Amino acid sequence: MRSTRPGFSADSSSLVFTSDFETGNFWRSQIYRFDVNSGATTRLTRGNGYNEHPRYTPDGQILWMTNTENPSHGTDWWIMNPDGSNPQRLSDFNSKGGAESFGRKQVYATVVQTANWSPDDTSFYGDVETNLLTSGSVILRVSLACQRS
Repeated sequence: MRSTRPGFSADSSSLVFTSDFETGNFWRSQIYRFDVNSGATTRLTRGNGYNEHPRYTPDGQILWMTNTENPSHGTDWWIMNPDGSNPQRLSDFNSKGGAESFGRKQVYATVVQTANWSPDDTSFYGDVETNLLTSGSVILRVSLACQRS
């Protein structure tokens, strides 16, 4: 079983983490929420995409990186409700000719740390790895502008 970079909720009642314990395949890792009080684990993501680096946002949403809906296998930032509902893409780095494209075949968006939120909780700083071989990357400030429901 592989598990990486858990992220606690603001009240420490749950944490989100990445694992491949159900899929048995690193490239199909999923995001889970663990309820500290009950011990229940809930799978939040679906499908065959690669998912990693979940973090709670200051308002309790879950931010993570995934290659869901991305045939190039690069990753983008997504956000969802704490129960896994209403997933929404925040970035579009990997679409050919997209406005956020880096002009490469694929890039990998990761969340650096939960503490990297702006003082007004409307943006975060994240890393976009532009070259896996050289670990070339850029740090971007990302504003949350998606619709919440």
